[in-house]
Amino acid sequence: MARFAHVVLIMAALIALATVPAFADDQECISMAQTMESETNQCKVASGSTYDYYRKDCLLPFKGLFRQTATACINAAQAHYDASSGLDGYDADRQLILAATLEGMAGSANDFLGNCGLAISQLQSIITLLKSIINDPAVGDLLTPAKKELALAKTLEGEAKLLGC
Repeated sequence: MARFAHVVLIMAALIALATVPAFADDQECISMAQTMESETNQCKVASGSTYDYYRKDCLLPFKGLFRQTATACINAAQAHYDASSGLDGYDADRQLILAATLEGMAGSANDFLGNCGLAISQLQSIITLLKSIINDPAVGDLLTPAKKELALAKTLEGEAKLLGC
């Protein structure tokens, strides 16, 4: 099940960081998201299920980690949103794509915390932003990563709505 595919988000963030100056919160977000992914995978193995709702009980001890991950990732995203405000065109798009990726990781953490409304709201915000980036004539070689992020965000939003966190 692709629901809140942390690995995809983490890899996208690492790739984006290769082309964008990193901020202090970026690495904290990515590191915590990797730990979160590890714990969810262990719960998946322990439960024998790929469905998130079978893993939720197993994940209860990690709620603190998920809260910290959501906070670190939203702080990291905000730093990139702020940095983009002084830029335009391609440079702004690059910052915004990374911000969207980091905010997606926060949304993933919020999903597992049961903050459905917040998770869905974050995904809708990302979708709106990425649509705008895709339509920017200056997007250049960022078009493919932006389209991939948009497709993932739409999938995650649909699944979050369907499964109700």
